[in-house]
Amino acid sequence: MFKHNAAESVLSQFNPVMTLKPRVRKLVNDEFLIPIIEQFFSDKGGIVNFEPLDTDKLKTEIEFGNLEESFVQDYVYKEIINTITKSQEGVVCFKPRYVITFDEDLTTEEDGIYGALKLGNSPILYYIKINLQSLIRFIKLKEKLINVHGEIEPVLVKNVETQEQKRNRQLDQIIRQKEEVSSEVDEETRFKLTQDITRLNNLKNEMVVGESGFLQINLAWESADDLDLHVETPSGTISYNSKIIEHKGIIGELDIDKNAQSPFDSQPQENVFWPIMPQGRCKIKVHFYTSREKSEVPFTLSILPKIGIGRVYDAKINYTSSRMLEIAEFEFINEKLEIVDLLV
Repeated sequence: MFKHNAAESVLSQFNPVMTLKPRVRKLVNDEFLIPIIEQFFSDKGGIVNFEPLDTDKLKTEIEFGNLEESFVQDYVYKEIINTITKSQEGVVCFKPRYVITFDEDLTTEEDGIYGALKLGNSPILYYIKINLQSLIRFIKLKEKLINVHGEIEPVLVKNVETQEQKRNRQLDQIIRQKEEVSSEVDEETRFKLTQDITRLNNLKNEMVVGESGFLQINLAWESADDLDLHVETPSGTISYNSKIIEHKGIIGELDIDKNAQSPFDSQPQENVFWPIMPQGRCKIKVHFYTSREKSEVPFTLSILPKIGIGRVYDAKINYTSSRMLEIAEFEFINEKLEIVDLLV
């Protein structure tokens, strides 16, 4: 049962509010909400062109049914468009507002991602839907960094591996396996293994590029050829064609796409990330899109969760015989990232 009455500042009796301890609230705002809001406004000129509305000031479609002048004056003018100004040149300046909400009835546009209160045809207030279960799951996943008082544990923070450390630890295992095999093979095979070991050692000195979020998938290779990273999700495939895919309120993004056009990078990486752990079964593929230097390209694919070990694959893709390789499937089940190998 709900324990506390709503704060006096909450305008609508139909607007549920959530309380969090200060440190947890900061983590939620900085690492969960802000990335979602920035992504939402990325194709609308950026978040700098909009202003937040205090969530306590949100009103629902029930109140909107009141068309009396008092509603327009007391709410629309007082709370939403009270920041209208005029420049010295006489230009009227107004930044539309935005507010987060759990209310699906207010977010009916683009399959329930957002809603808008409009003045004529122009939005004056955007409602950005936040998936409550995704928020709860985000807080749970932070439990190793937060103690019962909602404070960050400094000792645990010091022990968290970087993405490079996670990747390199597994690269070391792959290198050791290749070194052990090299003494038992013919000279031609040994030469290829030596090239692989050199390439992997070079990669260990490279940063993992792109955003990391709560799950990061990174593809790296050494040539001007164009390899493409694809991630099939229940709501569509993240790739160069569709760099952003949302599923159940969680956005996955291809934020680094290399060698599609000049200038070409000789040590390219492509990257897909989710700010919080994605839901549903997903499949990772690598596509050999354009051959410029080689017909066969070695690559390394790293699955790097923020919490947990993940997986690193070292493989080759051939332009003539296997231009699309299925690498792995993954799904977050029972608070754990389950990974199924698909490489033959």
